Amino acid sequence: MLSSVPVYVAIIFVATVLLTLNLFLRSTKNKKTVLYVCLAWLALQAVIANVGFYLNTSTLPPHFVLAVIPVLFAIIVLFATKAGRGFIDKIDLRTITLLSVVRIPVELVLYWLFVNKAVPQLMTFAGRTLILFQVSPLLLFILFVSKEAMSPTKNYCCCGM
Repeated sequence: MLSSVPVYVAIIFVATVLLTLNLFLRSTKNKKTVLYVCLAWLALQAVIANVGFYLNTSTLPPHFVLAVIPVLFAIIVLFATKAGRGFIDKIDLRTITLLSVVRIPVELVLYWLFVNKAVPQLMTFAGRTLILFQVSPLLLFILFVSKEAMSPTKNYCCCGM
């Protein structure tokens, strides 16, 4: 099904994943545990997807749920434990807000997949997904978060660089 998709779509998708990982690691102050967990999760998902596990949509529960449940469980554990809340409190707000910029290339990849008949139009901004949802986090970052970071009273640069 994806053989008709141009190679640049895969390249942009992989670059988006790497950008996401980079920004998330920066927001957590480059914690090695976060890197290892993220790399393990990405590798697991790559192997599972490559063998076609997610293509079977006739099972109950759908296989895609198995990708979401572990993430939801991890989020619940983070908010339910003292160590998890401490971890969340230390996340850099500027960088995690900037992370939302990845929604723009993700939306472009979805659109290109639609054009190549790999996903339904409904999943794209050409369908019911409003482009405002992809662009608004970047606009909010530019208008509010980076403005605060560039304030003369602050002694740090935006994006944690």
